[in-house]
Amino acid sequence: MRAGILIYHPKLNSILTIYRYKNGQHYYVLPGGQIEESESPIEAAIREIKEEVQLIFKSEDLKPAFTYDSDDNQHIYFWTIYTGLENLTISGEEKERSHSQNLYEARWISLSDFPHLPFRPKDLQIRILSFFTRFENR
Repeated sequence: MRAGILIYHPKLNSILTIYRYKNGQHYYVLPGGQIEESESPIEAAIREIKEEVQLIFKSEDLKPAFTYDSDDNQHIYFWTIYTGLENLTISGEEKERSHSQNLYEARWISLSDFPHLPFRPKDLQIRILSFFTRFENR
């Protein structure tokens, strides 16, 4: 199982993504990763976002968003609103692995631009758009 987090910045009307350039391909993903054996999904989401971009959240900051089943894994997503620094940088393993042919960058993407991104996986992008459509209509 994997855990991920949708981080919404209201001032920017944007969500935090990880831009990737790998093997000549440009695409975007959400922050997140594998749930370790001793962790709950929310603990994994908190750990992953801290490792990837040094943002610190508490479990009460995160709310359940949705689950997503890929061919080989179940992904559990949480969401939160963030109003802090706009310029975030990659850290941890992603920073160590990042180089000109395997790039990781934290990028805020506006909700209006998000549908047009090369996002992976594509059906997760559709779920995210559906989630924010419901969110905006509350």
